[in-house]
Amino acid sequence: MITRHENGFDVIASISDPALKPVLQELEVSVAHEYRLLMDYRTGNNTSSQSRQLDPYGLVYWLGKWYIVGYCHLRTEVRCFRVDRIQISTRTTAVFKRP
Repeated sequence: MITRHENGFDVIASISDPALKPVLQELEVSVAHEYRLLMDYRTGNNTSSQSRQLDPYGLVYWLGKWYIVGYCHLRTEVRCFRVDRIQISTRTTAVFKRP
């Protein structure tokens, strides 16, 4: 399903963790249709997560990990997030235009 949309994707390897498949599918839909995401994200070794709004631009598999790249409304800049650190991800009805 990830290879369905070419814009914003660079697939280098297959899914290494099958538990990530539903999350990656949800992220793929959000990237393809330019839906804003609301997600709870855990940074580094932190056990607590922080809520963020993200305009997802694309998915990248790099050095054995999946990443989502997009505009973070909390930090007001383009950021990269490890998919395995996303605690909860919800697609919103808000849409954006990829720059």
